[in-house]
Amino acid sequence: MQRSACVALSILLIAFALLPMLAEEDPLTATYIHGITPEIAHQAAGEDLDILLEAIADPTFPRRDNIVAFLAHLGGPEATSALESLLSNPPADLRLPEEQRALLLAPQALGRIAARGDLRALDLLLRMTGPTPDEGLLAAARNFDHPATWRDDLIEAALRGLGWSGLPAARDRVSDIALGRLLPAGMQRDPADAALAALDLLRAVEQPGALPSPSEGIAPQAAEGDQWGEVDPGPTSPPPSAEVFDPASRVHENAITYANHVSITNPMNNSRLDAVLEEASLRAGRSDYSGDVGCCITVARSGNAKSFGSAGDGLDVIDDSGELNAVLNNSVARAKVVRAINWCGGPGFNIIGCAWSPGNGMAVVRTSGFGTEAVLWIHEYGHNTGLPHADDSRQIMYGTDNGANRGLVQ
Repeated sequence: MQRSACVALSILLIAFALLPMLAEEDPLTATYIHGITPEIAHQAAGEDLDILLEAIADPTFPRRDNIVAFLAHLGGPEATSALESLLSNPPADLRLPEEQRALLLAPQALGRIAARGDLRALDLLLRMTGPTPDEGLLAAARNFDHPATWRDDLIEAALRGLGWSGLPAARDRVSDIALGRLLPAGMQRDPADAALAALDLLRAVEQPGALPSPSEGIAPQAAEGDQWGEVDPGPTSPPPSAEVFDPASRVHENAITYANHVSITNPMNNSRLDAVLEEASLRAGRSDYSGDVGCCITVARSGNAKSFGSAGDGLDVIDDSGELNAVLNNSVARAKVVRAINWCGGPGFNIIGCAWSPGNGMAVVRTSGFGTEAVLWIHEYGHNTGLPHADDSRQIMYGTDNGANRGLVQ
């Protein structure tokens, strides 16, 4: 009986040890580095919208940004009400980057729901961008240190949502704003550029097949004449030699410079990045399973945090190829930290990182999860060195950070 009790206790201890990993592998809380597609949304949630509606209102749920992106692809009228509640009364701490992204994604999700026929979702977007203020839908802005800036951010997100809808009333509204015939109530920033970008998106939505797909986190050089291109890959680095990833005794340290956009409310700092890159180096340098190459490569911070951009320049939220080009090719540092990424070779929802492959430029957002940021930074640096995506979910270059990404191949 004593031996059985010991066995049972051992099994219990193993189970408890596995709980964090199992939690990280929940498809609702995983980090989809290159954005959430309709296919990912269906795989993660299926047709069970109730679980998404519960999660978006749960103040303890850690990945509300994911839920909003899922609802963009799957939601109907019930999701419209949930997104309205999120905008008017956010349930959790808005200092968290995931909560901020959820807010900025909500109007875009309303646009996709409107495109599927829910005219109430369209009405909410028109109210957010109209000449009469709708303080309820913009209420979340009051929770920030700079409420006027966040108010403008939400209105610009609503313009993008109108673009996603592809509807005639949306076209009229963004055209009026782009031509200066209408100014959204209380907006301090010039909305013309955001309205023009929304109009471009709307035109593409209207034409089946005209909208490019995100390039799985890799920013490609566009074909000549591509209206969505205009993306210069910038100064490129040669692909790594075989020696760089050879599991030999020599250690190859790779120094990464970084800069935060000036508008980020939760910027990356030296101590956090040092810990993140140390964890990333441990994951790359250790052989964790058969076929995983423990390679002698480390990534480390080079220099102190820098900053780039200016308040209101639009580069803290990447919405199109021009903004992506401006961020990735900014020579202030290799890695640029932004608030949200809605474009990487094409439009997407909740993109977490985007990089030239190969090249010298990567854009990332902040995440609360320490391990998530470790995988994100070395994953995007891997693209800079020319590494493609992996098919094995255990590998660092796999497109989803599921909490177990540790592997590399020769």
